[in-house]
Amino acid sequence: MVCTVHLVPVGHQAATLVGSLRRYPVDRVVLVLGSHVELEGEKKAREVAKHVRKELGSIPCEDFVIDLDDVSSASLALAERIKEEGKKGCIVMVNLSGSLRSAGIAAYLAALVTGAPAYMGLPDYRDGKVVGVRDVKEVPSIPLLEVSSGKKDILAALNAAGGSMLLEDLIKSTGGDKSAVSERSRLSYHIGDLKEEGLIDSVKEGRNLKVSLTFAGRLYAASLVDR
Repeated sequence: MVCTVHLVPVGHQAATLVGSLRRYPVDRVVLVLGSHVELEGEKKAREVAKHVRKELGSIPCEDFVIDLDDVSSASLALAERIKEEGKKGCIVMVNLSGSLRSAGIAAYLAALVTGAPAYMGLPDYRDGKVVGVRDVKEVPSIPLLEVSSGKKDILAALNAAGGSMLLEDLIKSTGGDKSAVSERSRLSYHIGDLKEEGLIDSVKEGRNLKVSLTFAGRLYAASLVDR
């Protein structure tokens, strides 16, 4: 049986989060919280998280704490988490109903690169207060750049190496013979394309070339299934 996991950046409106979650099958909930617990906004988010757990009753909930001040690292962490859940055979849905602004941006970026469906609840107000949701809408996705398998191998290898490698090491890592002119030419061709697509940068280091992932490349690589 396939499990459905909801990744939920927590903001300040519990009713919107709970109401939108109840429109879908839910086996488990991952509550995304910021790491800066000293901030008033984060204190409020933690109170909301407690309320969400109480309202969901027996549905398992767990906290996933990340640095929401850094949208780049937050989106990477969320993309990795989505990928990990997918490896377990789970369907991951991203709830954007009541998230704080930076968390919502990071979660949407992670949903885009991983292909996870995202949705948001439209709040229902009574006497100036949010009491639930009046409707739930799927958040539209946009087609991302199509990357060939050869380019994906390069991105995955760079990601596994921490984000950068010398060309000689990259050739070995992707299974080629670094002394073979054809293999070097093939990788150089892909590297040129990936640079134009904004996924990698390169810089000369002596006689060698150092290749590094850009932020966009790191985010894309984080969504790839391990080779």
